[in-house]
Amino acid sequence: MISRDFGGICFADSPCVGPWAEFQLVDLGLYTLFLMNSVQNSGSCCSALAEAMYVDGDVLVEAGTTLDLNGFNLYYTGSLNAPPCPGQAFPGGCPTQITPTLYGDFNADCQITSREMGMLQRIIDGIDPYDPLFDLDCDAVITAGVEMVRFQENMKAQPPCAGAMAALGTAGGPLMQSERAELAAATAETMSTQDLAGFASGLETTAG
Repeated sequence: MISRDFGGICFADSPCVGPWAEFQLVDLGLYTLFLMNSVQNSGSCCSALAEAMYVDGDVLVEAGTTLDLNGFNLYYTGSLNAPPCPGQAFPGGCPTQITPTLYGDFNADCQITSREMGMLQRIIDGIDPYDPLFDLDCDAVITAGVEMVRFQENMKAQPPCAGAMAALGTAGGPLMQSERAELAAATAETMSTQDLAGFASGLETTAG
């Protein structure tokens, strides 16, 4: 284990997840490989929280071998080359395929939205408690000068996976009227005049 378990959410521009390039499990005969977490590696923000294995590539489990996740999660971005799962080769559950995204896409839907900006602002303002998912650099502090700056940059650019998700028709739809009203009220309540001006400027830049 080398990374905090963010439920499969992987920000490609954050050091909080350190993925392996690949994972290969060759024939071990009668032996079973168990995932273990004997050392905490996820930094000061998350030392007491569960860790997981992230693989930015393929997972290979040869026929005749056994991989027991042992209560942990293994996430991968490529393909799973292995015997059927669920099955005897995976007594502790199956690896999970994920799509990397950018910081700010806190629900991993390949969109960075004003609703997510409001969530981040509430943490910065101390309204909501610290959440390690929002901690870009894993320093146990969430600030406007680091996290909000990166959020605004990524909101303008949007995650690389956004185009593919839109083509598949899986990107989120427009907000309902009640949701827009709720978002507007929360934004006005939690954001400073300067932040509101920057937010509006970002909308104008990305419109159309």
